[in-house]
Amino acid sequence: MRKIKKHVLDLYSAALSIFLFIGGCAAIYFSSGYVHLQWQAYQSQNWPHTTAIVEKIDFISSKHKNKTFFVNQINYQYLLADQAYRGEYESGRSDTLVEQQQQWAEYSVGSTLSVAYQPSNPSAAFTRFDQFPWWLHAIKGVGVLLLSMLLFVLGGVAILSTMGITYKERRPSKRERAESQRVRVDAIARKKTQGKWPKKA
Repeated sequence: MRKIKKHVLDLYSAALSIFLFIGGCAAIYFSSGYVHLQWQAYQSQNWPHTTAIVEKIDFISSKHKNKTFFVNQINYQYLLADQAYRGEYESGRSDTLVEQQQQWAEYSVGSTLSVAYQPSNPSAAFTRFDQFPWWLHAIKGVGVLLLSMLLFVLGGVAILSTMGITYKERRPSKRERAESQRVRVDAIARKKTQGKWPKKA
């Protein structure tokens, strides 16, 4: 019975290790995209601006640890060279819906919003709400990437541990063992010669 329980526990441990490793790989992939997004948001402070029209405003609720939070999602459209582009902005969360509604009271469907767009790729656009000092973008991007790498490393270590791969000290060669034995014998002989070796009763 104990062997069966141990076998089941080993399977759970192996599954969790693989899940952590795969999750770490996925997290690194998505976090690298997030780092690029933060870099673009910082660069957008030097991009040209255009006027966008707000198409939709949604106040979305979500629950976390039995607590409800609210965010505001704004969908907008802007025209460049007779080509329509669409973008989206999601606000930070707040504890109450009233707080979100008061914060975004000046915006409604049909109102205007200034956006910065990338000249080489006009579909990439950011509002002033996406733009922060460079150090804040760096903290957000690098922080997410480091957490992803930590998850990846933990998963890898867990897999190696599950597979029983541990570090083994190098076994001495025959020559090294013979040399160690000779030194030990010489040391005993010297002690006997000097009278330091304990005599048998």
